[in-house]
Amino acid sequence: MTCSECNDLISEYLDGEVRGTLRADFLGHVESCSECGSALHGVRAVRMQLADLPRHQLPRSEERRVGKECRSR
Repeated sequence: MTCSECNDLISEYLDGEVRGTLRADFLGHVESCSECGSALHGVRAVRMQLADLPRHQLPRSEERRVGKECRSR
């Protein structure tokens, strides 16, 4: 597996969508390539930070307005 292929799979891997031999190849590459291992660690860290951000609920009127605008496109 190349670094480019590995980087293309990071998000899919973290989402649990990489399976079988592709997963084994991905993990093998990440373990042997410090650059790709760091990239995986970095994306995982950012996702964890994003997950810790507070979630805000839109006011009902804004929710309707956004929904209406999306449907009109």
